[in-house]
Amino acid sequence: MQRLFEDKQQASCYANSRIETPSEVYAKIFAYLEQQKAPPHDLALDVGCGTGLSAGGLAGKFKRIIGIDVSESMIAEALARPHPDNVSFQLGQAEALPAEDDSVDLITSASASHYFDRDKFFAEAKRVLKPGGVVALFAYLPTISCPQQPESRFTEEYDKTIQFFADQPTWPQTVADVMKYRYSNYVMPFPEWTRDDTVTIDQEWTIERLMAIYGSLPGVQGYIRENPDKGDVMKQLEETLVGSLSDPSKGIATSIRVSWGSFVVMSRKPIV
Repeated sequence: MQRLFEDKQQASCYANSRIETPSEVYAKIFAYLEQQKAPPHDLALDVGCGTGLSAGGLAGKFKRIIGIDVSESMIAEALARPHPDNVSFQLGQAEALPAEDDSVDLITSASASHYFDRDKFFAEAKRVLKPGGVVALFAYLPTISCPQQPESRFTEEYDKTIQFFADQPTWPQTVADVMKYRYSNYVMPFPEWTRDDTVTIDQEWTIERLMAIYGSLPGVQGYIRENPDKGDVMKQLEETLVGSLSDPSKGIATSIRVSWGSFVVMSRKPIV
């Protein structure tokens, strides 16, 4: 499992800027799980849980949820934030899940499975899932626009900056693969599997919040560390995006639209 979120400041930035998992995505996962496994459900693992943004959404369906992450900073941030009583967090690896054989009803991973050694992770999923249990992996990719200023160049400049960072050697190849394949290159661990791409969440943000999520990306952080001679990269990026607006008077307080397109792949352990 790659270690890309070790810094405490980055963990805090991550928690404050990332979106919580939409209820519509959970509904797709629960519906698939309950096709063959009726509630109540005992145990769910949220692997690569980060700061706990996705684990809490499982609380109403399971007796226990364990969020697992390889980063001490992420786990510390998760523990410091309010969370349901039946949700706990602990250090651990996707390739060595802290669960007994045939003990888990659901394994989820939100925007993290591309950092795992998937062969080892799927071997662990086969070991810990109960018959009929499900592994559900999902992520989102945003489309950014500024509908209040349709004549602006904002979307074009945003796309150019993302592509610039994606072309750098500091951009993780695993993230590049997500942008290209949207998990369609995954070979799921069980013969039965399905995919859903139907959930899109539209949110009104500001450029300031967009800059915060930019700053939490490992590829951007890596570029800044490797290029100290480039000056204040985030400030330059901010100026580029604001400068692309037809009316830049509100600066980073300008409203933008972020459309999060989700993709979920799910696979069920056979009931013998």
